[in-house]
Amino acid sequence: MMCYIDSNVFISLIFDESGRNNLMSYYSLEFFKRAIEEKYELIISELVIEEFCKITKLTKEEFADYAITYCGKTRLIKIIKKDIQEADKINSKYHKGFSDALHLVVAMREKCEALITWNKKDFEFAENEILIADPKDLCA
Repeated sequence: MMCYIDSNVFISLIFDESGRNNLMSYYSLEFFKRAIEEKYELIISELVIEEFCKITKLTKEEFADYAITYCGKTRLIKIIKKDIQEADKINSKYHKGFSDALHLVVAMREKCEALITWNKKDFEFAENEILIADPKDLCA
């Protein structure tokens, strides 16, 4: 399975987050273990790294070490001009935020089967286009 990983999945691990009656950090870790075992292809974009570094105050190099530790192999995707244009259109139509729209656009451009996020409600409008799942959904 090819999965795009939203930055909040990584952030929940580093901050040992819990919320909505979930142990978010636990399920994020379990998802990454399952992804390695089942050889999921994990996709991250430059935006994921930017958001992660902004919130955690870690460097891009530290993120790379962090991602390798938890994910094994990942594929980094560059954001192109067309992605930005498409995200603008989605944001204008659904008003869900430019960053979320950009995550969605990149996931769909890469033909990911799932977008993994702790903020599923932000992507409800796209559920007919791509599986929107949180890490707990894929650990069951």
